[in-house]
Amino acid sequence: MKRIVCTTVALGIALGFGATASAQVAPPTSEADAGSTAGPAIRLNLELDEKPTTSGFVKSYPITSVDQLTAGNLADAFFGDVVLENDRLRAVIARPDKPEVGLVRGGTLIDVTHGQQGVDYLGSLNTTADPTSTGSTVIYTEILPAEVQGNTSATLTLQGYVGDTGVPRPDAGTVDVTTQYSLAAGSNRIKVTSTFSNETTHSAWLRPADVIDWGEARAFTPGTGFDTTTAPVHFALGAIDDFAMGYYTSGTEPMEGYHQGRDSVILAAGKVADLNLSVESRRSQEDAADESLPLEFKAIGASTIEKPGMVMFPGTETRYVTGMTGTPMNEPIYVPKDRIRYEDGKATITMEATQEDKVFAEPAKANASYVKLAPGEKFTFTRYLVVTGSNWATIANSAYEENDSELGTLAGAVLEMQSQKPIVEADVRISGGPGWNGTGTAPPVLQVKSREDGTFVANVPPGKYLVQVAAIGRRQANAPQPVTVTASENPAVTAAYMSGESILRIAISEAETPTSSPLPVKVTILSKPPYPTVDYGFTPDVSKGIRNTFYLPQGAAVMPLTPGRYRLVISRGVEYDILEKDIALATQQEVTITGALPHVMKGLLPGM
Repeated sequence: MKRIVCTTVALGIALGFGATASAQVAPPTSEADAGSTAGPAIRLNLELDEKPTTSGFVKSYPITSVDQLTAGNLADAFFGDVVLENDRLRAVIARPDKPEVGLVRGGTLIDVTHGQQGVDYLGSLNTTADPTSTGSTVIYTEILPAEVQGNTSATLTLQGYVGDTGVPRPDAGTVDVTTQYSLAAGSNRIKVTSTFSNETTHSAWLRPADVIDWGEARAFTPGTGFDTTTAPVHFALGAIDDFAMGYYTSGTEPMEGYHQGRDSVILAAGKVADLNLSVESRRSQEDAADESLPLEFKAIGASTIEKPGMVMFPGTETRYVTGMTGTPMNEPIYVPKDRIRYEDGKATITMEATQEDKVFAEPAKANASYVKLAPGEKFTFTRYLVVTGSNWATIANSAYEENDSELGTLAGAVLEMQSQKPIVEADVRISGGPGWNGTGTAPPVLQVKSREDGTFVANVPPGKYLVQVAAIGRRQANAPQPVTVTASENPAVTAAYMSGESILRIAISEAETPTSSPLPVKVTILSKPPYPTVDYGFTPDVSKGIRNTFYLPQGAAVMPLTPGRYRLVISRGVEYDILEKDIALATQQEVTITGALPHVMKGLLPGM
């Protein structure tokens, strides 16, 4: 692997290929000529943001008080759960005896927060022995005291076995599981290592995997982006606003996985195609289907969806339930085939322990996705989690280095076309890569953010790339041109120019108030085709807007709004009528909207 030496250098920024160390020419003066004219000299810092350091602290502790709980709608931490924390991140692992709720069970990684934000966006990361089996669950029984090495590293160790939930541990031996979570001071990367040990006298067939619920984030993979994929990739990540958590496995081979929306299933070994995973959301299907199951069937992991290793329970072929519309629907029940017993010719279900049947039964046909463990053998599954903000460069760099990929540096700046001022916090979307020849659609690779000086940097494999930028209130002014990245220490340099900011000024009062005093309201912004949905993100600072809603606590605001056509819906609860206005906003234009909301319930609620 070619390691890039990161230094601070003065480079001329050119649009497309033409940058030289001394280039310093006039910027484009209009969108028409923005595709061919070089820009000013910009000083580029080639160091990645959030680069790991050896300073800081690291600690581990059980949660014992309310102030140690995690914030966020998806936070699952509670008393007794254990924390790994340093100056970069905080992760919570569920205590072994935690009651199972969906995918969350004892030993699961349940909360992850970045830096000082303290908000958990993650659903859960659950290690399983087989993601398609109704059994073969990893059941953790113990969490050992954390091993803290001075102020440099901390490791949590969980011990358990492969078995059935709610069934006593077999006396004849099990496949034992040990999982370690390790975190170093100054690092934004957690190392997770799971070891499966066959302590029985039988050969075991397993499909070790991580099942990830990205929660409020969405799964992104290089080459596909946010769309569904089962293609092998070097890393995957869940991203939302100012939080991203990257995942990759050790070794040089791309990892096999299924990724859609808020779900990922990533195999330790084998082909994900062998798992017969649906491209539909498994969670929504199963949750909706299992609502109608009788309790005795729920207890054995039955389902209304046919899955590998499951058969239709005799007598349920003509079972009908009431659908959401009130219409009777045929809905047979599928159960693990080893849970059916026959008494006097009648099918019954059994609650007997069947872990041995599930784990130690040889597959009917050879299947590359299985890991075979002979008695006494072990299998180790190592992967890494990198936690960052909205800049994914550290995640990609860490994954590429772990995969021993050759890297080059892609750097540049995002500037306003007319003023040449740097644009801060622009989304820099990098697409292309080694398999792209510079024509046609460039597959997405990663996204980074422009810094306070407008610059950005990412380490990527050699190849051709496109750099496109987006920022609320602006449009990219120059047509992106392919940039060639090589493995040399000389970075490929490009510039992205954006239009001036388009602004919406708005002031609202109460219609019945003669003085036209400001009225606190909210403005919901609805994009009209073909313009994309407005998204101000989600942060504690509501003055910047939340998704497509902007709050006006003072009754007035100056808000950036990307050029396009919109409908504004201005409202203030049930006491007031709403005001709707259609607007068209051009590039670098300011539009002023004033209005008043009728207080339709004024005088009808005395004393309130």
